[in-house]
Amino acid sequence: VSECHNRGMECHAWINPYRFESVSNKYDGTPQNYREEHPDWVMDYNNAAILNPGKQEVIDRIVEVIREVVRNYDVDGILFDDYFYLGGTPMSADADLYAAYKDNGGKLSQADWRRDNVNRMVKSVYNMIQTEKPWVRFGISPAGIAGTTVGQTSKYGLTPCPTGSD
Repeated sequence: VSECHNRGMECHAWINPYRFESVSNKYDGTPQNYREEHPDWVMDYNNAAILNPGKQEVIDRIVEVIREVVRNYDVDGILFDDYFYLGGTPMSADADLYAAYKDNGGKLSQADWRRDNVNRMVKSVYNMIQTEKPWVRFGISPAGIAGTTVGQTSKYGLTPCPTGSD
């Protein structure tokens, strides 16, 4: 951080708040492995794992980790990537949490509830940064979604991308 500042550059911490493992069971046997300490926090899909966005404890943990970075390092910004459910995560993966939400009077569809879980985490992190060091920038790297249909891309004068680009 100090070397960035010495060179007149800002230093932003790039964080994947939910990403736990790019390859399942990568952290077995390591200290503070969430699979061992909080197995209910981990959502597995397609040989990867994220921390479950539907759990308030996960939101609280993400806020605390980022609070530690903001408090202890003179970073100029916090940037998120991988701030979403893994693409294709089946609705059954968090059906129990969604059912509890509905049982408590929740009205959102499961897809909207998932989006709201992410929004609540982002808002919690933003509010914490504003309390700790409001001059620290906070941003999110948007998911890069390429247009694959003529109807969509023609609005922008572009050629559709191959389907695999989504």
